[in-house]
Amino acid sequence: MSEQLSWEELAAFREMAASFAKKTIAPMLAHESPDGNLEMLPAILQQGQEAGLLTSPLPGAAGRETGIWGSQTLTHGPAVSAMLLEELAVVCGGAAMCFHAQGMGTLPLLRSENPPSAPENVAAAFSEAFGIPGLFTLREPLQAAPAAVETVAREAGDGFELSGEKTFVYSAGRPEAYLVFARSAANGDWTCFLVPADAKGLQARNAGARAGLRAAGLEHLRFDRVKLDRSLLLRFQVPNREAVLEQLRFSLIGLSAIAAGIARGALASARQYAGERYQGGDLIIAHPAMQTLLAESDARIAACQAGLARAVQAEGRAEARFREAVRAKLIIMPAAAGAVTDCLQIFGGYGYMEDYRMEKRLRDVSVLKSAGGAPRELRAILAQMIQEG
Repeated sequence: MSEQLSWEELAAFREMAASFAKKTIAPMLAHESPDGNLEMLPAILQQGQEAGLLTSPLPGAAGRETGIWGSQTLTHGPAVSAMLLEELAVVCGGAAMCFHAQGMGTLPLLRSENPPSAPENVAAAFSEAFGIPGLFTLREPLQAAPAAVETVAREAGDGFELSGEKTFVYSAGRPEAYLVFARSAANGDWTCFLVPADAKGLQARNAGARAGLRAAGLEHLRFDRVKLDRSLLLRFQVPNREAVLEQLRFSLIGLSAIAAGIARGALASARQYAGERYQGGDLIIAHPAMQTLLAESDARIAACQAGLARAVQAEGRAEARFREAVRAKLIIMPAAAGAVTDCLQIFGGYGYMEDYRMEKRLRDVSVLKSAGGAPRELRAILAQMIQEG
């Protein structure tokens, strides 16, 4: 059971993230581009690390312990990281995704018994090249080895040889290495490797144009018999499958937190707009239709936060905790998207203009629906877990 932080400590973390988002991330969105001035992002991430929000695998780095999915996760669980991501996403979901992706790439290194020396920017690679990007890698069956995983590590001389593909790898931009989860050819078990970005045989292709979360990097990877030293294989104190389930749990919780934050940001903007604009001599916030939209959005956000709290507080075996995270994403994504859509309607036609960033929020939350597991994949995982008891 993870240690619990006091209310005062949690409030301090929340205030830190909210202040950082308003003072450091918000200026990026003042630019006329659809997603703001993304050239400012490297400086924002650097400031995020200095503030202890962006985690890093480097010993002594400011964000290594307190950053999102930093080592504090190992003692306090996912509550702090989820809360920080939600606050950042109130301002910008894409920027929050950068912080989340960097943490996901760093956390396995912090959990490892033999962490190899890693560069500063690391991205985690889960999704396979076939089918819908998501969690199908666990479906055959949950108790067994990852039979559906086509990225395979084979013993080769004094090390390993990695072959296969990974898709939809999010990052904080230009990863210097990847945490790659693969199937062992020797025993069929999960394995995890730190793969340098310049490794011979590794091809990283930019995923190209996409609707939302454009601040974050997105790549497809191909491993053509990439040779890896044995020191790049990570070992964990728990069984590899349990480590994978926990990693996926944290990933789903983080994505859900970002969605909840985007919805909160949409409601705050809609409430401000409705309280400043007049129609027929009255503020539009006084109109019953506008009040209904605001109330529905508020209720949807409350549902998001309730689902997130349940996933964060889940206890028991790794399977049970993972199951709550799957449930949370299935509940939160449509609720968050519905809240953003309701809020956008308050703006009328202006909601689709870039000036108010409402269309950006809609794009970001729409992409989040499939990130880390499309709904039908999550439903299949949950149905199998229910069947298996």
